[in-house]
Amino acid sequence: MPKPSHATITGVIKEMNPAKPAVTEVFMNQELKLLTTFHCSRCKQVKKELMDAGIPYVECPADDKSGIELVVKYRVMTAPALFIPESDESYRYITDFSEILKYIHENA
Repeated sequence: MPKPSHATITGVIKEMNPAKPAVTEVFMNQELKLLTTFHCSRCKQVKKELMDAGIPYVECPADDKSGIELVVKYRVMTAPALFIPESDESYRYITDFSEILKYIHENA
């Protein structure tokens, strides 16, 4: 099954709440990235919060190429870490668990 496009995801979010702009529109063609580790209970909680809020994201396990690239580029050594697109190639990140949850709830 092909991965849904950003337009599809945006459309689904708009159908769920047409009065609120879709989060993906703010990020243009990029999604949030979530750096995770396998046994991390907080990582699981953040993934659940993102899904419950209808916010699309890409999971980047720390032991996978996608996660290693984030660790090397941004020197982030903790999980979960939420990477938020700022431009075509640049992200800002949040590593504090309570700040990640706050970001999710403010953008849900």
